[in-house]
Amino acid sequence: MIVVEDLRKSIRNGARTVDILKGIHFSVAARDSLSRLWARREAANRRCWGLLAGLDTPSAGEVKLNGTAIS
Repeated sequence: MIVVEDLRKSIRNGARTVDILKGIHFSVAARDSLSRLWARREAANRRCWGLLAGLDTPSAGEVKLNGTAIS
């Protein structure tokens, strides 16, 4: 099972902080599938997939795989 709790990702752009993902919550049970995430921008979709795969580190929140945080 994948559980996403209050997932957030921000990046610095010069002197300001840009929020890419804000407070995402969902879960996917074993044997279910997750085929597409919908965000306004494709970059946010790619960033979210990277967080789910453990390739990126969230600014806040957690991604858990079978109860273990992968971030």
